[in-house]
Amino acid sequence: MDAEKSRAFALETSYYLFLQRRMYEIFTYVSCNKNNFKTYSIQNESLLLDVCSFFDSLKQNLSNERSKNYEELFNELNLSTKEVKINSYEGNFQDGYTLTPFKNWVGKQPAPWWDAFTSLKHDRLSNFKKATLGNVINALAACFILLLERHEEQCKKRQIPEMEKLFLPKYWILNDGGYIPVMTTYK
Repeated sequence: MDAEKSRAFALETSYYLFLQRRMYEIFTYVSCNKNNFKTYSIQNESLLLDVCSFFDSLKQNLSNERSKNYEELFNELNLSTKEVKINSYEGNFQDGYTLTPFKNWVGKQPAPWWDAFTSLKHDRLSNFKKATLGNVINALAACFILLLERHEEQCKKRQIPEMEKLFLPKYWILNDGGYIPVMTTYK
């Protein structure tokens, strides 16, 4: 790995881990349960703005690396199908509890969490109720997925296991201490 890519990996994963810690802080007050995904707060708003800004940087860097616009990149990476398992409390990955943060991002129609971000960015007071736990956690899952795509080699080797504290990719399986892609068949 070249020095620039190594620096990018270190910086981006450090920033992601910082955001992940902030997410866990919110979980000390609001349980990570689908029943609470509509809960909104100032903490959620602050974290959503930071997570989505980070996502925007990741998206731009990945697009530039691959010389693709966002739409081409999303299609190439098949992001609408990428699911992650969520671990709301350490060591308690719940079977069947998954997020697909790009599922509703179709062409120019963004995912609800991104729409919430842009609304909040332009008018925080009027759009405060869009700062929901569900939007924050889906945005952070989207960052996790882009990090895995941007730094696939390092992530599959589990170089920073703390990255897997909150999410696990459902499209990779653990094999001999590292990850391999899940084989899928298309009809």
